[in-house]
Amino acid sequence: MEDTLEVPRLISTQEAWLDTEDGKLEFAFVKIIWQKDGNFYFTKHSSPSAQDCPVDDLFVGATLIPREYYTTDPLPQLTRATRPPDAPEFYVKKPHGNGGNTAAQNLAHEAQICNVLMKHPHPNICNYYGYIASHTDGRMEALLFDRHGSDLRKTVRDKLEVNVDVVVAGISAGIQHLHSLGYVHNDINPSNVVLRPSIGTSGKKMGTTGWTNNAPVSKPENDWYGLEKVKQWLAEKAKQTDGTSYKYRPHGDCGDSTCSTSSKNPNNTYYWPKTVQKAGGNNNGGSNNSGGTSGGTAAQGK
Repeated sequence: MEDTLEVPRLISTQEAWLDTEDGKLEFAFVKIIWQKDGNFYFTKHSSPSAQDCPVDDLFVGATLIPREYYTTDPLPQLTRATRPPDAPEFYVKKPHGNGGNTAAQNLAHEAQICNVLMKHPHPNICNYYGYIASHTDGRMEALLFDRHGSDLRKTVRDKLEVNVDVVVAGISAGIQHLHSLGYVHNDINPSNVVLRPSIGTSGKKMGTTGWTNNAPVSKPENDWYGLEKVKQWLAEKAKQTDGTSYKYRPHGDCGDSTCSTSSKNPNNTYYWPKTVQKAGGNNNGGSNNSGGTSGGTAAQGK
């Protein structure tokens, strides 16, 4: 009875358009992803305004997405999370069923890398606690991280204090640690960097347009290119403030009482490589965003 009373939750909508003979675009359908009772469903509707209809009407005829698309059997060497995933200090990252048939593969790939990072922790990389298994079939369906909030882009947009030297040093330290383990992030940009008590990214394997060098191979220099772009972006934001403001201050600690603790402490700047690749691998994967991140990630829940 409980299942029949649960209301489907809308996860995402995506419009599909077709090229016409005269070179114009013609609306084809809107695809809607739903979640209900721990499973994901999709529906297609021919009207672009379909998503404005009542939920019950839209969900009629929904097709169940096979769990094999977004869950996977955990490898024996992976760590299973023992902490309560519903605790407010934790963030549960799971595929949303809209990643096609590669979502489960991406989940397994990320779990393996995070397992390595968990064994080799660093103060500028987010804490990972293991995978979450389904209560029904034991398959891996999510990953458990520390919960964090605002990213660097939002922090600057909201005109909060940012110590550029501290931020850049934190990102650089995280990158160096990743590279020492043989991994490359491939998508360093302001949306993937946050200040404590917030940590998070919503990285994509192919990188974010305008922030990457579009390299086809995963190499360490991809990350340093992204870091340089972040430095340029922060410097430009600093120029947009008046001469007496400590907001976006590019050098040194803030010099007045309005400066927050997080902008003074280098350990309060973090970098979270939620999706990284082995150096030398093809940099042609899809998005890890179920979420972010994306996510972030998905991305991180914000």
